[in-house]
Amino acid sequence: MSRTTSPLKIAKHSIIINGRNTSVSLETAFWKSLKDIAAGRGQPMSALIAGVARQRNYANLSSALRLFVLDHFRNDQIGRALIGEFRPRAASPVTGVHAPTPSQNLDGGVSAALGTGERGS
Repeated sequence: MSRTTSPLKIAKHSIIINGRNTSVSLETAFWKSLKDIAAGRGQPMSALIAGVARQRNYANLSSALRLFVLDHFRNDQIGRALIGEFRPRAASPVTGVHAPTPSQNLDGGVSAALGTGERGS
């Protein structure tokens, strides 16, 4: 039987920021996302987290990291949509829901808003 870790499971991670030991408690999905972002930028996790820690507006580093991940993927998706490279992603491992494509927006979609498609009835 294979064991998989739930993306909602919260784990405590020990890290060193500016020579000081600290820890953050993050859901598996957020920790994996931080790893993916760091790898995509070609930097160590410690450098990525230290950068977030320096720029945060919140006392809680775990919250700042969650917001950083959210902003990263939100900005990535908006940027890809603006240059015409938007592709629907696989279902979220957390919710099991697919992110809507521009033509599947809940308010009738981009196509409907631009008058280029039919609005659902």
